[in-house]
Amino acid sequence: MIVPDASVWIDYFAERKTPQTALLAAAFVRQEVMTGDLIITEVLQDIRDE
Repeated sequence: MIVPDASVWIDYFAERKTPQTALLAAAFVRQEVMTGDLIITEVLQDIRDE
């Protein structure tokens, strides 16, 4: 189980290829990803696209 930091989520949604986003994508396949409300808040605050 992993709990990615907001910066990893932001990179993932921006489609940046980093070792951390690769680990996140692999964890999705295994259904081993958790997040929290504060992380979601940080990610949503960074989204610039409508």
